[in-house]
Amino acid sequence: MTYPRGGVITTLHRLGPNNLDALEEDLEKTAVLRPVALVLPCLASELDTGAVPRIIGDLRQARYLAEVAVALGRASGE
Repeated sequence: MTYPRGGVITTLHRLGPNNLDALEEDLEKTAVLRPVALVLPCLASELDTGAVPRIIGDLRQARYLAEVAVALGRASGE
């Protein structure tokens, strides 16, 4: 699925267990009107650990995400 690029970019603040339900509800409402994408910063070395597969598994449960882009830091061409 391809969406137009160049939308609003935001950073979510005050993430935590106290407001998670409200935050997810807001994101689901937003996603109805506008696709939501996540930029996931990641070190190349983290791809070899169990962390990234677990994060991806958790993100698959998010009903409001249309796309996830992984931004690799400290990665060589290899």
